[in-house]
Amino acid sequence: MIDAIALPLSYDWVLLGSRLLIAVLLLLFFWRVLIVVRREASVSSASRSSSLGLLGSDTTVVRMFRLSRRRSNTVGRDGANDIVLADGSVSGRHATIAFQSGSWVLHDIGSRNGTFLNGAPVVAPIEVHEGDHLQFGAVRTVLLEDKTGT
Repeated sequence: MIDAIALPLSYDWVLLGSRLLIAVLLLLFFWRVLIVVRREASVSSASRSSSLGLLGSDTTVVRMFRLSRRRSNTVGRDGANDIVLADGSVSGRHATIAFQSGSWVLHDIGSRNGTFLNGAPVVAPIEVHEGDHLQFGAVRTVLLEDKTGT
């Protein structure tokens, strides 16, 4: 006759433990999905991309520079800047434009030929809006926002 194998735990405890393990794994999975969905929702709500449009002599946009909302964008003649304007009137590190508290802020960082917002000199950090004209030395640009997020 075959003797029954004795388990250290009863079958009911093993079944309960496996069900609890599956429940914990499902909760962890749904928690991770929730984090990803919330991140995507926050990115898509604030994903309106913004660009600095370089204006030609006839005030048409001849080139676009995409702006980062996550960090400050440096503007200048030096190749290490985020937005490189190869013009002699632009300083090596001319200005910064950063997305702070839901709006764009322009700051001149000691340029020799000045930074202007809609024709007025920028002497302190100032808020910039869509359609505003920014001038770095003799280089004219315009702030453009893509409302579709594409």
